Amino acid sequence: MSYPAYQYDHLPYQVDNAGEASMPSHTPVLLNESVTGLHIKANGIYLDATFGRGGHSRVILNQLGEQGQLMVLDRDPQAISAAHELAATDHRVQVLAGTFSQLGDLMSQDINVDGALFDLGISSPQVDQSERGFSFQQDGPIDMRMDNAHGMSAADWLNRANSDEIAWVLTTYGEERFGDDIAKQIVQARARSPIKTTKQLVEVILAVVPSMAAGKHPATKVFQAIRMHINDELEEIRVGLPIVTERMNSQARLVVISYHSIEHQLVSDVLKRKHISEDLTDSTSSKPKLRKVGHAIRANRGERLANRRARSALLRIWEKKDGT
Repeated sequence: MSYPAYQYDHLPYQVDNAGEASMPSHTPVLLNESVTGLHIKANGIYLDATFGRGGHSRVILNQLGEQGQLMVLDRDPQAISAAHELAATDHRVQVLAGTFSQLGDLMSQDINVDGALFDLGISSPQVDQSERGFSFQQDGPIDMRMDNAHGMSAADWLNRANSDEIAWVLTTYGEERFGDDIAKQIVQARARSPIKTTKQLVEVILAVVPSMAAGKHPATKVFQAIRMHINDELEEIRVGLPIVTERMNSQARLVVISYHSIEHQLVSDVLKRKHISEDLTDSTSSKPKLRKVGHAIRANRGERLANRRARSALLRIWEKKDGT
């Protein structure tokens, strides 16, 4: 059986409230570098742990043969819908609906992978849809949930959390130096009227941090921090990466694209803690061992100019050692 040569920009259409078909754009970050880093075997088994709209997945499928398999994971209902559309036309695709931390239950127990890709952060369609509330550049309800059918929205949290909790989230996840002042301003503002929209939140932030710093909008770190908290992103990485590395075959590749210093450091810390023995002379450690492949890769100037998400992206590759 032959398969189409997938193009990453052939994305499934969405239907808006008026019944008009529209297609959110999404350009995968470091596309060639990440797929090349997986060192794909034609009949291997691979995991795309952040399907999004399938940009990376389609290029992986281009390199898989008839016996190859691709598992795709996402927690976003729209992404899962897109993944099922792809799976309906290609038997090599298996859709896993859930989070990184659920991978142990979602993956078949008798299957190990020859490679796994984690493209952390959020996808362009999530940012571009104002009703998702991820973007401070357009007005909409403050939701920010990657799975917007479950859990507490950002608006619910902002209108319930106390000032200390909000300040902790902003300073810890956003490294926001005005976190305390912004938190107090949020509590004062919601006492007058509940904060329900992104525009309201941006106005609160601008009342504390009115100027641009280093070319960044004053709301950038605040929105990042709230999103990370609402989706428990760091814990998902902390739990999910070890699950996958333990299910990797010998010489399998792990490719991770991270987007800010907290993610960069966490990925390194998790893999070191899980895969390097405290006693470096101990060759009997049962921990699976990984080795770094090459140096960290950043997008070139052309990609950074064309794709805003690529500006802070950092791609790293690890390989499972023989016999582990």
